[in-house]
Amino acid sequence: MRKTIFILTFLTLCSCKDKEKEVVKVSDEFKLEFLNEILSDTTELKILLSKQQLISNFGSGYMAPPILPLDPKNPRKTINHTKFISDTLNIMDTVFVKQQRMDNAKLDLNKLADYGFKIFDLKGLAENKVPYNSILDKVDSLNVGTENYSFLQFSVPIFNKKRNLVYIMLSQGSGGETVILEKVNGKWTKKYEINNWVE
Repeated sequence: MRKTIFILTFLTLCSCKDKEKEVVKVSDEFKLEFLNEILSDTTELKILLSKQQLISNFGSGYMAPPILPLDPKNPRKTINHTKFISDTLNIMDTVFVKQQRMDNAKLDLNKLADYGFKIFDLKGLAENKVPYNSILDKVDSLNVGTENYSFLQFSVPIFNKKRNLVYIMLSQGSGGETVILEKVNGKWTKKYEINNWVE
C-alpha cells in the first residue's frame, strides 16, 4: 500500500514539473485581437486617431530597442533585450519571451486589414531595398488630402503568462515610446512608459 502511494505521489510530482516546463504559446489570433483592441481605442490609449491612418505591416521594422540598463553581473555591458522584457513583465523564464519573439517573426500583420485598418506595406518595400527617403515620399503621397501624417509602426507584442501585461514599442513620425499595457476590467490601459523618444 505504501509503495503504491509513493509511486502515485512521485508520478503526480513529475507530471506537475513537466507542466511547469511547458511553454504555452500566445496564439496569432490573440495577438491580432489585442492589436485590434488597442489600435481601435480612440478615447483612452489614442494610439491612432482613426482606422484611416496608415499602419505598418513590418513588426519592428526600423525601430531600435530601448536603451537597456546595465547588466548587474557585468557593469560594462547592458542586459539583452529578451532579459529586459522578461524582467519588465516579471516573467521568471526567458524561454517564454524567446518563444514569443520567434513566433512574432511569422505573424502576418496584413491580417489587421480584416479589422478595417489601412495597411502600409513597409515590409515589402524594405525587402525590395527601397531607400527610406523614398518610403517616406510614398507615405506622404498616400496621406495627401487627409489629416494623417507618416505611419504607425509597432513591435509585435510580448505578453506575460497571465496575458494581462504586454510590452510593446510604438513609433509614428519622428517619435515613439516603449510601454507596458495592463488589462484592467476588460480594457487595456497604459501601466507605465519605459521610455519615449523624439528625433
